[in-house]
Amino acid sequence: MPGALKAAAEALTDFFYPPACVCCSGSVEHREELLCRSCLEKVAPLGGPGHCPRCGMPVQGTEGACTFCKGLGSGLETALSAAWFLGPVPDLVHLLKYQGMHRLALTMARLMARHPAADSVIGPAEILVPVPLYFWRELRRGYNQSERIAAALAGACGKRLETGALARVRNTRTQTRLSAVQRRSNVAGAFRVARPQAVQGRSVCLIDDVMTTGATASACAAVLKENGAGSVAAYTFARAQ
Repeated sequence: MPGALKAAAEALTDFFYPPACVCCSGSVEHREELLCRSCLEKVAPLGGPGHCPRCGMPVQGTEGACTFCKGLGSGLETALSAAWFLGPVPDLVHLLKYQGMHRLALTMARLMARHPAADSVIGPAEILVPVPLYFWRELRRGYNQSERIAAALAGACGKRLETGALARVRNTRTQTRLSAVQRRSNVAGAFRVARPQAVQGRSVCLIDDVMTTGATASACAAVLKENGAGSVAAYTFARAQ
């Protein structure tokens, strides 16, 4: 009976307040979905033929050299992303990061889990480690969006989540308007391993919402390897250029 009442209440709610896409306000097929089919189709996946297997970026130049990988730290084995920061993706990131729409973390995690990159970056990982926020920034925001994504992804892929293994010890400037060189300088020394025993000898996959130059992931990977991590990969929902 409680289940029937709940279903009736949801049907009544949907009748008066039809569920809508969070990006375009169009109709969605099921009430638990947050994106309409049209917006989902506009999420452009990263990677594929002609892309670098290490970072997923298009390989450029006659010799097939990857320019993006040159900016990645040696501690990162792979640094992959599920989608380009285009179409509805910026809206999704903004809504999760600044508007507290936490359910979007599950949407992002599902897209990440379904992406072919998941086999190579999530598959070998023993633990998922979200990129941490500085404690004061997380306190003001009330949550860490990368932790929300990592938790949803751990549940979807059956992986262990380690939220306290890595800590941000310096309140860095936002990376948005910084050059690649400035980004690396900005995050240098900003992270430490709070629980070395959680990462020692383990295959780690760093989880974040967006990657631009890979400076943050590289800084995290460096301290993880210094504290005994067996290998470090990074996987983000989006890749910005």
